Amino acid sequence: MDLNEKLSAVTLRDILSFGIANIPLGDDKLWSVNSRKWMVDLYKVVNPYWIEKKPIGQPKTFVCTKSTQAGVTTMALVRLLHFMTHWTGKIMYMMPRQKDVLDLVGTRLDPMLDASPMLSKLRGTPDNMQTKKIGNSFVYFQEGTMEPRSIPIDLLFVDEVDLTDPANIGTATNRLDASSWALRYYLSTPTINNYGIHKMWLASDMRKWLVKCPKCGAEQEIKWDENLVVKGDPADPDDVYYTCSRCRDSRLTIPHIQTGRWVPMKPDRSDTTVGFHVHQMLTTPADILYAQYRDPLESEVEFHRKRLGMPFEIGGGSLDSDEIKAACWLDAPYDVELRHDGISRYFCGIDQGNQLQCVIAKLEPGSEIPKIVRVELIEQEKGFSRVAQLMRFFRIQKCVLDANPNRHSSVAIAADFPGRIYVSYYNESVVWYTTKKKYIGDKPYFQAYIDRTMGFDDLIQKIRNGQWGIYGDLGSLPQDVYTLLDQTTALKRDTEERVRGGIKIEVPVYRSTRADHLGHAWSYLNVAVNMGRLASGRIAIVSEKNREDETEDFENSLREGITDEEYREIMYHLAEVSHDELQAWINGEQKSVVLQIKLGFLPEYPEDKIKQVVTLYLLTNKN
Repeated sequence: MDLNEKLSAVTLRDILSFGIANIPLGDDKLWSVNSRKWMVDLYKVVNPYWIEKKPIGQPKTFVCTKSTQAGVTTMALVRLLHFMTHWTGKIMYMMPRQKDVLDLVGTRLDPMLDASPMLSKLRGTPDNMQTKKIGNSFVYFQEGTMEPRSIPIDLLFVDEVDLTDPANIGTATNRLDASSWALRYYLSTPTINNYGIHKMWLASDMRKWLVKCPKCGAEQEIKWDENLVVKGDPADPDDVYYTCSRCRDSRLTIPHIQTGRWVPMKPDRSDTTVGFHVHQMLTTPADILYAQYRDPLESEVEFHRKRLGMPFEIGGGSLDSDEIKAACWLDAPYDVELRHDGISRYFCGIDQGNQLQCVIAKLEPGSEIPKIVRVELIEQEKGFSRVAQLMRFFRIQKCVLDANPNRHSSVAIAADFPGRIYVSYYNESVVWYTTKKKYIGDKPYFQAYIDRTMGFDDLIQKIRNGQWGIYGDLGSLPQDVYTLLDQTTALKRDTEERVRGGIKIEVPVYRSTRADHLGHAWSYLNVAVNMGRLASGRIAIVSEKNREDETEDFENSLREGITDEEYREIMYHLAEVSHDELQAWINGEQKSVVLQIKLGFLPEYPEDKIKQVVTLYLLTNKN
């Protein structure tokens, strides 16, 4: 066997060797294994060569929760090209947004192909930003905000899991069902605990890079809070280094950290799913990483997620069960209800999934606090006929019903209860919700367009303020109430980077850590209650005739000339001003002291613009 044959044999069975031999990294970067020895095992596992040779007991799923600038996306592209060079199959590579796909293909993959004589010869057609043929294999680049193309695949790569629509990841995974390969590679910087890549990693064999202390021999994972030493003034330290978390008597340098090894915390899972945690403490000296930690332009959230590869939750934006219990159980416990009580006004929120998740509440005469009186999970065989029963039994005035997935049935029942059932859709807007009147033939029905984040923000704030009641005795809650609490607390508030007008901004989002249907149903119910308050004449600008249409027209007129950024910035600065103080100012009364101070932070906005935003806010957030 000559040298070329030996090299070919090595690169067939070893993915890292394939990359070193055939793929220039670009930008004058060199392959360096000695300075990143922890990277070697990431290339070894879930290897098609060994899976083909010994398919029994070989893991087929790869998970990596990672920091940025760790070389993990490069590793994924090398894996992709290794498979396409040696085997025949179809591959899907998914990234969150179209821009991410274009950047990956245009600035990472195409330069690799252009610079590699071997890979250039294997390029076929199509060869564009969406689809490429290399050898006898095809790769399809998929935008994560769109439902994946309906094609069978053999390998799936999901890059930046946490920023990709989970439903579309699930659909893409199903495209592997008919493949004998069915290999999955998931990689991402994490966001929050038990969500996305962190949840996947917790379900893997959970490999950690352990390093032995040169003094006491203790083997440990290098952690920011346990291994970092800062001497002197934290703002201007005399010395910064990593040390042993046990003896505290050694310096752990980057070369020494390379002597570690990957150890699975759950070795019983290693034959199905391997998972790695990669972070910048493996590559970056302590003083440099500490300087980044102290950088005022880098938030604590960003540092933990993007530098340490660790999930980090933003405080104050989510609920736990104890908070709900403390806020929503009134002095006098009450029971679940089966029908209208004869005097109250009833409202409903319904989310769709495998069941219809229904939450019903009432406003008693003279009360401002809606009381949840029924939680019901409606099986599909009963479906919308049961919804119609509940509408009649409780004489429900306003119901907000999730439009999907059974959109036809949703619209049909909304047409049967015009002005009482609203078919709802999530969208990003400058207001909490808007409504529209539509027709099926000559039958009218109504739609509601809800800003998902603003909807949850409003619900959570009202829960915290004690503006909701829930039935049952705290000492022995019904199972359906426990389920309501569990699914509502599954929603965690977070932020996400978006590009608008060429500028990067952080926008709030909610992520779901588990089943959350009743949380959505409660949010829809909250909208329904607010609609009922509008309809009862609590806002004088709404007349009795064509109430919903006139409210929509007024809201639309207020929205004219206001951008999302303007609305969010103005209301962010006025968040601590009470509704009463804002309403008094709009009515021509003198500004309160708090309002005067807050308006001082908005010198770039004319008063008319601010009043327009505040009026819109008060209209859609009256409670």
